[in-house]
Amino acid sequence: DTNSIAVSLGQGDGTFGPPAVFPAGAFPWAIAMGDLGGDSRLDVIVSIPSPPSLGILMGNGDGTFAAPSYVSLSQYPQHLTLVRLDGDADLDLIAVHPGADSFSVLLGNGDGTFLAPMPHGVGAYPARAALGDIDHDGDLDIAVSNADGGSVAVLIGSAYGTFHPPSYYAVGSWPQEVLFADFDQDGHLDLCVADYYGGTISLLRGLGDGALQPAEHYDAGAYPRSLAAGDFDGDTDLDLFVGNAEDDYSSVLINLTASPGAGPHPGARGGSTLRLRATNPSVAAPVIRFALEAPDEVSLTIFDHTGRIVDRLWEGRLGAGEHAFRWDARPSARSGCPGSAARTGCPGSASRIVRPEGGSPERGLAAGAYFCRLVAGGRSAASRIVIVP
Repeated sequence: DTNSIAVSLGQGDGTFGPPAVFPAGAFPWAIAMGDLGGDSRLDVIVSIPSPPSLGILMGNGDGTFAAPSYVSLSQYPQHLTLVRLDGDADLDLIAVHPGADSFSVLLGNGDGTFLAPMPHGVGAYPARAALGDIDHDGDLDIAVSNADGGSVAVLIGSAYGTFHPPSYYAVGSWPQEVLFADFDQDGHLDLCVADYYGGTISLLRGLGDGALQPAEHYDAGAYPRSLAAGDFDGDTDLDLFVGNAEDDYSSVLINLTASPGAGPHPGARGGSTLRLRATNPSVAAPVIRFALEAPDEVSLTIFDHTGRIVDRLWEGRLGAGEHAFRWDARPSARSGCPGSAARTGCPGSASRIVRPEGGSPERGLAAGAYFCRLVAGGRSAASRIVIVP
């Protein structure tokens, strides 16, 4: 309620100086920064909900800003992205309007001003936008999460800052942040979506021609909202950091693409919505649970933090309903009790390898973080398993 923004200058040692406050308009919400004037100085754009407008603060080059100028809009801009869309050197602006089920493109003039907004309808209550070249034509394309519709809209871009009509892809419940990155290292951008109410991340693999594959879903904890990609385990492929809005924690999803067998099951078909759960942390023998809506071919695999397969709990067909597998945290040891929440033996299940009670192999796995991946019905899910000493 101060109607301002605060800027704290970096000290060069990981700390920041005291904040300097600059007026920015009534109830500023989102911020984007970039060189709007072509003078190598960072400027600031602020979204203002009422009246719907943009506050533009031109940088002085010394950490201070000039008084804001304002651009009126017809709808409140909740999310802002600065990017070059039309081939010139000027930054352009993408503004997402949840109340209008649309986003707008404002082409920059290179002097801190913009041309009139060009609106694009996308779906119910859009939340966030991401840009990337998913068809390899040199022009940026856009993905917009439609929170109220459980979908993402993908629009192919042109060299002029315009976009073609959207294609829609189903994702999880109340999608928020969207992120383009090449997670499977095939040279094509993939799309990740944070499914806020679903507690999952949706991964849509890019085909390189502007189209995306149907979503795969991965467990991401409660209320995932923000996403960032990076190589967190040093194996050269991109992993995913997830900011969880509640419960005071964040999640890291390790990319297992490089492991043999880590991809979707070749015979999998569309069907079940997968939710994978494992007891955490566990001294030994965590129980891994999931449900199938219909009978299907199932793969249940354990990986270590490097993406190496350490155990295959199940490969084969399972019936509809609840399933539970107990992993004794030892290499190549399996026990499973489909249809049972916690049984440790499966009488009558000759096709399963069940470790006898009291039996133990000579060598166990080290304490640490492991990852379980379930593939069934054309979908996949993953869950972290923590083994403590």
